[in-house]
Amino acid sequence: MSIRTNILAIIFCSLSASVTSKALAQQLSINQQLDSIVALLPQLGDSEKIDALANLCNLSHGHPARKGYILMFLEEARRQKKFLYEARAWSDLTTWYYGQFDNDSVYIIGEQAIRFARQHQLYDDLFFVRQQIVRRYLRDEQVLKALRYAEESYQEAKELQEIIASARILAVIGDIYQSLEQYEEAERYFLESTTLANQERPPGLVIFVSNYYTLAFVCSKTNQWQQMSAYTDSMFVEIDRL
Repeated sequence: MSIRTNILAIIFCSLSASVTSKALAQQLSINQQLDSIVALLPQLGDSEKIDALANLCNLSHGHPARKGYILMFLEEARRQKKFLYEARAWSDLTTWYYGQFDNDSVYIIGEQAIRFARQHQLYDDLFFVRQQIVRRYLRDEQVLKALRYAEESYQEAKELQEIIASARILAVIGDIYQSLEQYEEAERYFLESTTLANQERPPGLVIFVSNYYTLAFVCSKTNQWQQMSAYTDSMFVEIDRL
């Protein structure tokens, strides 16, 4: 394998190693934080309690108790009739089910999350969940379902004039074509996603990093070495910005 085709693998491995080392170093501290928050919950008022539960969900990615924390968060959000928090809890629950082997639950929970978010016009959560469902179809090798669902999601995002949601769905359509090794088509969707996302740049938007990474990978597959290098540079610009 040539040096050029190894560039992206080296970049990815370096970034992954850094993240993994940091995660291992922080694990004990995170467990202590989780235990401290749980111990404080009975003493907190409504506002502080729901924020603490949201923090539990944020901190507990990969933790065995994560599902339990999410269900506590969902129950408290319902009790307090905090729709924004409830939508976030549904999104977190969909993400948890996404990582499980059960093929049905993620779709059932995801559709419940989508109905709730649509009812309350919470479109960030709605399209985040739609994106998760597309990726799960793809992971389950149901490519036609993934493509059909993604196109339906994109149509809804366009009708609602949700620019960032549209950009995210275009990127996931690019993922589908990449999985089919239709690299020119994948490149077209990722470029369209990036162009659209540039129209509206909320702080901390990560889509540019993943888009440029994938564009660089696609260019490596089609021997566009100069373009691959440009996309890699753009990826690092976005990482620095974040």
